[in-house]
Amino acid sequence: MKKAKILAVILAVLAVTGFFVVRNLTYEATEGEVVWQKDLSGADSAHPFLGYEAFSGGVIMYSRDGAEFTDTKGDSVWQRSYQMTEPLCSVCGSYAVIYDRGGTKLYIFSETGVTGDVTAAMAVEKAVVSGKGIVYAVLDDKDSEFITAYRKDGTPIDLSVKSVVNGDGYPFDIAVSPDGSQLITSYVSVSDGKLKESVVFRNFGEVGQNADSRRVVGGFIEEFEGHIVTKVTFPTNEYAHAFYDGGVVFFSTKVLNSPEIIHKVEMEGVMLSVAENSTHTCVVTEEEDGTRKLTVFDASGKETGSGAVDLSYTGIVMGEKNILIYNHRNVSGYSFAGRKILSLTGEGKFSAVIGASGKRELYTAEGAVLSKRKIR
Repeated sequence: MKKAKILAVILAVLAVTGFFVVRNLTYEATEGEVVWQKDLSGADSAHPFLGYEAFSGGVIMYSRDGAEFTDTKGDSVWQRSYQMTEPLCSVCGSYAVIYDRGGTKLYIFSETGVTGDVTAAMAVEKAVVSGKGIVYAVLDDKDSEFITAYRKDGTPIDLSVKSVVNGDGYPFDIAVSPDGSQLITSYVSVSDGKLKESVVFRNFGEVGQNADSRRVVGGFIEEFEGHIVTKVTFPTNEYAHAFYDGGVVFFSTKVLNSPEIIHKVEMEGVMLSVAENSTHTCVVTEEEDGTRKLTVFDASGKETGSGAVDLSYTGIVMGEKNILIYNHRNVSGYSFAGRKILSLTGEGKFSAVIGASGKRELYTAEGAVLSKRKIR
């Protein structure tokens, strides 16, 4: 009941603040070509793909019944069948994990196929994968939460971090460093009707062995007083980020046993969306006059540019070299300097837009067709 109360309060705060986390050309390109198209109509029409993630230059597509990886040339590299109720996917480098939120199954993938599968002892709330295939998962037994880990072959790693609502609180989000050794967790609890937020760093490498039994090497509470950290990320081994209803905190983890805040950026407008890749972070805010603004930062928190967002959008993603803001009919692309560099209108209805490796490249899913596009 206490966990349900915490989540209810969080949702109420987010509704009030309007904060929801949903990642050097000087001209705007509008003409484009379809590099290739792939007909997905052979998939079970009763169970279409629910999600798409950029992966190793291509795209992972996943549904309740299975997943498929299509490479940058449009060729199917692997397919995997499974049965899930609420599949979700996490990607880092050349590894991915697909898990059933609320269920117990997890599948770990590399570029060549499944490397391991896991049947967890409890319901999986969230799972993230590192660039080395190590998976961290939050497991729920209703009374408490456990953070546990698995190797890329699915075998368990001998570590478990237990959290109770009356202690650290509810682990709202987790992220792992690309090398798999560091973990950042945002916790939220309710005390005397007030939210209490904290961000905790753990190290599961050699440095963490010198910490306490829970491998804690750093914790931050006062910096988030009165706020909710809705998302944490670990884009590189040296930097981690925490997004809260009001701004972004940029951490340095270069000193492994002592993470520190290097920038705290307070956003003047209402934060609507954030997106991130390994080098840059972007935030869309709604300003007092009703306009929308895109602000871009590098991994250390230095602003690299900003620009106006003129599209009424439903999603935002980041490619390796661009930012894509889209709705069902249109896509606007921005450089990391905040300049608009492309716009695209679909012939049908976009069900998804996925980042690619080139500055003027993207993938789109329209109905039963996956396309790679290059904008001239």
